[in-house]
Amino acid sequence: MAKAIATVYRGDIWGDGLFETSAAAFEDRGGVVAEGIHYSPEATTFSSEMHALSGLVAQMYDTYERGEVGVLLISFDETSHLFNSAIEYKNLRNMPWIGSEGVMGAYTITDDERAAKFAESTGLMALQFSASNNEVYRDVRDEFERRSGSALNNNYVYASYDSLWALGLAMEAAGFDVQDIIEQLPDTVNGHTGALGDVMFNEAGDLDVTDYEFLIVTDGEWAPAAKYDAATGEIADYNQ
Repeated sequence: MAKAIATVYRGDIWGDGLFETSAAAFEDRGGVVAEGIHYSPEATTFSSEMHALSGLVAQMYDTYERGEVGVLLISFDETSHLFNSAIEYKNLRNMPWIGSEGVMGAYTITDDERAAKFAESTGLMALQFSASNNEVYRDVRDEFERRSGSALNNNYVYASYDSLWALGLAMEAAGFDVQDIIEQLPDTVNGHTGALGDVMFNEAGDLDVTDYEFLIVTDGEWAPAAKYDAATGEIADYNQ
């Protein structure tokens, strides 16, 4: 189990905010967060960043055993470029990496042989919120796969589907005035059953409670590995 993490994250509102909340949550549980590698969202090469990360990890091994240090990655499609630089460093290839939902399911990783190899060697695990397994979910999944010819492994598609339904229902109840629709949306969404299941929002407008699933890259493809149950706070193997 990781006792300390190094972080690599995008320098934008999303990356900065997710880094801050993730670091605080890890530290609240007794973990240590080392200085992060903060990069520009416009970057396409990461030689200097991965050189710095390799040096940082080497310093962390002066304090922690191997297996006690991991890397938290908060990125988007640039992940494949990042991995193509990281693969040059032995210590980065032989340690666990965990990615945010921006990493999860990215075809830019699995379509790039070197990036996929790095993801497999590190046991890269990325997470996303979990959709339900109800009839609406299955209908959306099957229709997507029928039209695209590929498996659907990104749950934001289900969220988008539910969002359009919620907007339509709010407009049906409130009319076409934008402010009326905004005021109607919380009542429309809370308790709505869609592809995500029964949806409830918190005061910030985020999902109040949700399960999560973890995916890994194996044989060049994304595959489910584990799941987090919000009701119990436990993580279990996907097949349990």
